[in-house]
Amino acid sequence: MVSLNVLSCAGLKRRLLSLVCIFFLAPLLIQAQEAQKQAVPQKDILDQVYRLMNKTRKETHPEDLKKKKNISIVPAIGYTLQTGFAAILSGNLAFYTDTSAAAKMSVISSSITYSQYNQIIVPIQFNVWADGDAWNIITDFRYIKYPSDIYGLGGPADPAVGYTVDFSGIKFHQTVLRKVKGKVYAGLGYYYDKFYNIHPSASLSPEIADQVTTVMGTREEASGIVGRFLFDNRINPINS
Repeated sequence: MVSLNVLSCAGLKRRLLSLVCIFFLAPLLIQAQEAQKQAVPQKDILDQVYRLMNKTRKETHPEDLKKKKNISIVPAIGYTLQTGFAAILSGNLAFYTDTSAAAKMSVISSSITYSQYNQIIVPIQFNVWADGDAWNIITDFRYIKYPSDIYGLGGPADPAVGYTVDFSGIKFHQTVLRKVKGKVYAGLGYYYDKFYNIHPSASLSPEIADQVTTVMGTREEASGIVGRFLFDNRINPINS
């Protein structure tokens, strides 16, 4: 029993010594890693292009970056259950309305999507900061032409079978926010949504088509004034 206790105490001492080493050495390792990160300059794809062309890229000072407008356009291919495969062309414009170090980046973004099921989706979104970030102007406009399947019509319709309904839609949400304190903003907005040209697919039977029209109608609209609160501590909303 005595020998077991001695071994247990020795093992406990080794574990305690290991914990103490980790406790004191971990901050030093973290500092070394941070120093290494700072020592290695960051590079982007343009840096690599200049390197391949054996050219030197002109250095840009931080204050000059605030004056530039950055545009990006990216094609893509996506897939969802609702759209199937889709071809996408997206782009955004990033800029600053203030050259101060703490100024937030304003962004205008949009895309065009055409899907396997003949769906068209076009969003246009503004997130603009003004007057030293005292104001935040948010616009969300979307157009959709969105044939899709619906379920649960009731009556003679089979609840397990989807029936294709085509419709178009417009969404316009506009909000203006004012800084309250720190990173907190509050304001008012106007939201408008409209679905129109709602009609059943030509492939549906007349009985089901009449039921779709009776249940869904041919158009729907909704609008109203909204209040909104926002906490935003981001400087760059694209990379956040």
